[in-house]
Amino acid sequence: MTGPVIVPLWAFLFLPWLLFGAAFTALTLLWLVLIVPAFLVWLWILARICRKAGYSGWWSLTTLVPPLFAILIWALAFADWPLGPPRIQIIPPRR
Repeated sequence: MTGPVIVPLWAFLFLPWLLFGAAFTALTLLWLVLIVPAFLVWLWILARICRKAGYSGWWSLTTLVPPLFAILIWALAFADWPLGPPRIQIIPPRR
């Protein structure tokens, strides 16, 4: 027959930090695998919109500062977009 198991105090202090570390690692991996690439795609799409509107693509970085992003959306909504030649030109048939 064995006696009672004595657990040292450091084991009780170590376990929460071990669990916290595992959760933190999982969130970091989720962030790196899903959220960062999705954000980069969002920046690329917004940069294309800005370039089509005649602005610099660097304006897409205003996403990082919400008040500036609101100003960008307002400017894009009311700006005169450059009208270039249509991509598809309809040529009338020859007679």
